[in-house]
Amino acid sequence: MRIDPQKIVRFFDEKSKDESHDGSDVTAIIGLLGEDLLFGVLQHYWKSGEGVESKILDYKCTRGSQKGSRLDGWLLKLRGKGELYQVELKNWAVYAIGGAELKLGATAQELHAYSKKRWDHYFAPEEIPQENVRKVLERMKNPPGYETFTPIPLVCFWFYIGESANGPYSKRRYLKGKELHIFSASAYLRTLKDETIDITMPRAERRMSLLKELFH
Repeated sequence: MRIDPQKIVRFFDEKSKDESHDGSDVTAIIGLLGEDLLFGVLQHYWKSGEGVESKILDYKCTRGSQKGSRLDGWLLKLRGKGELYQVELKNWAVYAIGGAELKLGATAQELHAYSKKRWDHYFAPEEIPQENVRKVLERMKNPPGYETFTPIPLVCFWFYIGESANGPYSKRRYLKGKELHIFSASAYLRTLKDETIDITMPRAERRMSLLKELFH
């Protein structure tokens, strides 16, 4: 699907001045397309920045039982023998509880302050992330055919966050060898100069097709 990076950033990061548009619109669109948007932007980042393809293996990512934590999917990065990521998606935008506006034209100082506040909140020194993010560090049951792979925990946020304001991708290492990868879709899209980009959004395409069949 083709998206306009600047329009997407404005839609999710800025509060609309149009009285007919409110947070319920953003929430509804996130429910319909949000997960595929984050997966697609991450995959575009890897392909554009590293020249590496990737593919979604499964949207089911659990500990192999009915109980316990579950994540949003398995992503395979096609580099070398392959890198397997167990992924948690956080589509928290400006209208989410605790959300804060961040203009597309924000200054470097504003970006740094916004990012630092969220980094300190979720990834304070030597502390495992808060509960709603911590579960990504739990070992999930590998998908069939990838039993020998060691999964890499990765959490994708919509909002602008990073260890520094210099890039959308960070790694956080904790005691006892735990490591967490962090990606910010907003931070990446803000770096792009292209008017439009094409990203992979298979479920979103299917849902849009269903809507066209149901409503004319």
